[in-house]
Amino acid sequence: RCRATTQYRFALTESLQRLLLLPFWHGKNREKDRSQDGNDRDDDKKFNECERSFEAIRAAFPKAGHLLAYQSKFGKGEWLRPYTNEVCETIEKWGRKHVCFVPLSFPSDHIETLFEVEELYLPLVRERGLHAWRIPALNRRLDWIEAIGAILKSEQPRLNSAMLLGEEDKKKKANSFLLAFV
Repeated sequence: RCRATTQYRFALTESLQRLLLLPFWHGKNREKDRSQDGNDRDDDKKFNECERSFEAIRAAFPKAGHLLAYQSKFGKGEWLRPYTNEVCETIEKWGRKHVCFVPLSFPSDHIETLFEVEELYLPLVRERGLHAWRIPALNRRLDWIEAIGAILKSEQPRLNSAMLLGEEDKKKKANSFLLAFV
């Protein structure tokens, strides 16, 4: 049995701080989402949101290494960068022996992410003599479900106004769905 002493918690925290955390988001094809004037408003919005989340992780683990990457690039065209596979190919230069993949934009583990991380990215990192793991998505964690409920509750006025254009039974169905989470 391990006593949760201050020294123990400090040692464990220090151990975790030696990790290289690799949060990754689902990428987005930049070519398909250009506005008529050529600006990437949606891409910029997604990129800015990813950057804010990334900075929050860095603040929570200030001594750990941190890399940001986007996965699931397929087809032609330029996607948000850096690509996860490119990050994996140069990961040893960060000088960390342990790498944790953190699926930030994925609320649940699903086949696409599991395949890409487990079959494509982890082997790339391990080939370089590093230890690599995938942190599970939030899935059915109670705190995550409560967070979804809070998000839906905060968005309810906007959703209600958007539903004014629909039929009455659609509004009732949507409201009952929203209320199930609050």
